[in-house]
Amino acid sequence: MSALVRPRSVTVAHRRSPYRLAPLDTAAVPLAIEDARGRPGRLLLAGHEVVPFVGREADLADLESWMASPDRMAVRLVRADGGQGKTRIARHLAARSAGRGWTVRRAVAAADRPDDGLPDSAGLLVVVDHAERSPLADLLVDLRTLGLRHDLPVRVLLLSRSAGSWFGASTGDTSRSTQELRPPGDRVALFRLAATHFAERLGIDAGPPPVPAFLDSDAFGNVLAVAMAALVGVDARSRGVDPPLAPDDLSRWLLDRERGTWAAARSAGRISVTDDTMRRAVYVATLTGPVRRDEAHAVLGRAGLGDAAVIDDHRFCYPPEDATGTVLGALRPDRLGEDLIGSTHTDADAGTARRLLDPGGGPVRPWMAHGLAVLVETAHRWPRVRDEIVAPLVRDHPALAFAALARLVELPGLDTATLEAVDAALPADRRVELAALSDALTAGRLAATDDPAERARVLGAHAGRLGSAGRTAEALGPATAAVGLYRTLAARDPATYRQPLAKALVSASLILVRLGTPRPALPYATEATALLRSPDGRYSLTGAQYVTTALIHEGSVHTELGDVTAGLAVTDEAIRLLRQVRQAHPETPPENLARALQHSGHQLWTLGRRSEALARTEEAVALRRTLATARPSTHAAGLAALLTELAGQLDGVGRRVEALAVTEEAVAVRRWAAGTGPDADLAAALTRQASALAALDRAADSLPVGEEAVALFRDLAARDLGAHGRGLALALKDASLVKARLGRVPEAAAAAEEAVALLRVLDRDRPTGSLASALVVLGAHYAALDRAEDALAVTAEGITLLRGRNSDAAELVPALTALSDRQAAAGLHAEALATAREAVRLVRRHTARETGAFEPALAQALTALTDRLASTITASPAPSPARSPAPSPAPSTAPSPAPSTAPSPPPEPPPRPSPRKVTTTPAAAPPVTPRVAPAAVRLGFLRDAELGGGEVRTRDGRRGRRYSPTVEAVPVVRLECRTGTERAIDRGFRQWGGLVRDLTHLTGWTLTPTASGLAVVDPTGVVVAEGDTPLPDGWVDEVTRQQRALVLIGPRLGVGLHPEERGPAQRWRELRDAQRNGLVAAGLVPWRGVSSRAGGS
Repeated sequence: MSALVRPRSVTVAHRRSPYRLAPLDTAAVPLAIEDARGRPGRLLLAGHEVVPFVGREADLADLESWMASPDRMAVRLVRADGGQGKTRIARHLAARSAGRGWTVRRAVAAADRPDDGLPDSAGLLVVVDHAERSPLADLLVDLRTLGLRHDLPVRVLLLSRSAGSWFGASTGDTSRSTQELRPPGDRVALFRLAATHFAERLGIDAGPPPVPAFLDSDAFGNVLAVAMAALVGVDARSRGVDPPLAPDDLSRWLLDRERGTWAAARSAGRISVTDDTMRRAVYVATLTGPVRRDEAHAVLGRAGLGDAAVIDDHRFCYPPEDATGTVLGALRPDRLGEDLIGSTHTDADAGTARRLLDPGGGPVRPWMAHGLAVLVETAHRWPRVRDEIVAPLVRDHPALAFAALARLVELPGLDTATLEAVDAALPADRRVELAALSDALTAGRLAATDDPAERARVLGAHAGRLGSAGRTAEALGPATAAVGLYRTLAARDPATYRQPLAKALVSASLILVRLGTPRPALPYATEATALLRSPDGRYSLTGAQYVTTALIHEGSVHTELGDVTAGLAVTDEAIRLLRQVRQAHPETPPENLARALQHSGHQLWTLGRRSEALARTEEAVALRRTLATARPSTHAAGLAALLTELAGQLDGVGRRVEALAVTEEAVAVRRWAAGTGPDADLAAALTRQASALAALDRAADSLPVGEEAVALFRDLAARDLGAHGRGLALALKDASLVKARLGRVPEAAAAAEEAVALLRVLDRDRPTGSLASALVVLGAHYAALDRAEDALAVTAEGITLLRGRNSDAAELVPALTALSDRQAAAGLHAEALATAREAVRLVRRHTARETGAFEPALAQALTALTDRLASTITASPAPSPARSPAPSPAPSTAPSPAPSTAPSPPPEPPPRPSPRKVTTTPAAAPPVTPRVAPAAVRLGFLRDAELGGGEVRTRDGRRGRRYSPTVEAVPVVRLECRTGTERAIDRGFRQWGGLVRDLTHLTGWTLTPTASGLAVVDPTGVVVAEGDTPLPDGWVDEVTRQQRALVLIGPRLGVGLHPEERGPAQRWRELRDAQRNGLVAAGLVPWRGVSSRAGGS
């Protein structure tokens, strides 16, 4: 990744991933018999696979099922105490997965060399050992991106001794699950199996060792302990001595065997250091883990072992396990190294550990953090290490403990002062760790005081930390308890406790909203603002910040409950006050003002005041950009959410190309910020991006984006339906629209049905606009499936819900238009006409306030009304001959133009009977019967080049020409008309692609020359448009040869570009945007009275 990226105009500093992906070798590592006899403890390492993989069939089956799940990305935590077999089962799963074509990798600390590339494969499996010690969020963000880039399913297998809250919070919204490894079932059978294979590897034929009596004790509840007993028993028998009789003596036996190899190597002249020096070097290496050689000199120097010979002698006894060139390999398995530290612990060793891991005034080096983590694990079984090394080190240098915090808070007997030291030093953005510390400390803090104010403060802080870590449901209890205590205090001393009570009320209200229960949240919110409002409207700077925060929150709760007008009034009060504060104190950060403007923009939009809404949202984005540029880790997530909202508003006013660009920025910023907060915001940004792509006729591109959003929301909703079910429903609804565009209507209906079912559950007590919108969408899918009755029923239900919320809402217009269509399909023509008229009346009220923002809705409503009127006319008695219109064009059997780019003309269609003869040249053409449409239009012509003509590539990869199926330039007629003449728009042209084959004809229309220019005549003989522009000879020649021209009709074909900017590319985009907004129709219209029927609409 680059150090800095700039999506659009926000600068975001990219984090460098702390990981790289290294190959995971699943083949057994050979071990020479001489090495095994000298250091038998190496036979316990999982990589050598000495003992067959048995007894884990059920655990492995669980993992195989997880691997086969349909999730694109999933995380599984395998938790067990040390020695239970986590590494072994991970290797076995990796080997099986590799055999099925998966790429298997292990995540290791980032090195200088780049990550290995990914070959083509069935998927990616990544194993992370000691997962509780690492910042997983960065890794998961990178892996999700990697999976999307390579179109691979991703599985992340975490191995850990801890299953604390770090897991859920670190994995964010990724599909996650936990698996506890079962203890060995038949210990005796395992002992005998292990002893047999150890004896074979050691070349010993002395009979099986006796099963020790202590095998059924609690200390042997894991696989490694049983294997150690078997190994020591075999080794003792081979040496002709009795095995140890106590469990604690097993590690001592194996450590003595390690010392024996040192002595033998020194006697043979292979090393020169003494046994005590080697023991101290092994002690240090077990703490630090492998390091580079230059670091090793500094490490050993801290321990008083600065002689260079120590590095080489240690490397001879403990060679590196990989080819990275490191030294100071740890004594393994981990259990043996921990027992070396614990069992040989002396005052001198304690001093060595403290000197080694003391960062002084410098940064915590990776090997220092690793050493503290090893000491914490050792302290779980060796209390002296806890008291004499871990606690003093952490109290003096709390930053050492950050990486080991998950296990530190689980350490029995650790004094509170040590945890308090870490709590005071932990950065505010370490939300997961702060919540874990709060879990560990809150009970003790409450027990230490009887002061209700202090107890309220402790409970409120605990609720805040839980909420910040995404543990919303857990946060509600302490939040409401804090409110109760502050209420009592404020009743006795309002001056002191009014602000703390208001803050606690807002916190509790916010938690209730996040849990999907805004109704009980409202009393908390209104009580908070009532407490903080100043009777004279004068506030201190602090007081203004408190009251505006409460006002913004109260406004959002009103809005959530459907009372948008009340919400806007409260939010506007906050904005006025915040502007006054900014004017008086320009240095005040604009975060609250940005938040208030964002809420206000949403509320204004809901009320149909779209220009005002867009202006406020754009102002909020500008403020958020300033904040995100200065502090990206804090404000990038907020910027992404706001960009998502801005994109929706741009789309709503027809600025769809801009909307797509904004959604792309929102997704880019949110992906970067995904490690700092929940991925629900990413899912929302993806939902909006999918919608923007679909609006630009890129349904095939939209579908995978929308499906990723659905997958993210589905995982979230499975864990917290109240918080994320609505997001899932919205993503499903939008995905259904895309599937319908792609012709997958049954799938579309199923997705919309699921969305409706979800919203019925969520909105049981307060039906929302979301449910109404989903019902209307479902009605459209039912209509496409010829389920007319069902379509009418669900659409009518949606209308009822919308009327109940706000009978004048702009969102009611498209719903009414849809209902009119459903009623007409059901044969309810009178009802359909009345509904269409209601839609037109409603949208005209909004258009009177904001003309441009509602033109698409007005065009659609007028089209529906025209259809209803036409249906009424068709059903009426025929007019008398004296008033009958000119004869309609006869049907044509001519085929639709093929999408070929070859310059051969299409078959000439048969002529249409005409009431008057029309000459073949413009100069000789008599005028058409002057039955002109009642609204004025402007008619002109364009060449294909002016529309950005040239080659385009369709969604399926084929190439073709814009507008031009068979020649390089098809003449284009442009009709710019007022919105009131949208009766001219044929509904079949609302979906069209880059090629003419994707268009349909304007059935029955004709294009004819007049004495002054052109005329377009509709099927009833009405002149829809006339133009007085003389036709260039080249245009006449081409249209005469082709016998047809492309006609574009709409009110905004000449709007939106300055004359000097009106090049082909801009003109093309302008026309495309206008068409997608329902403002433009297009079709190939016959020339000179020749008729052509649609070749398939």
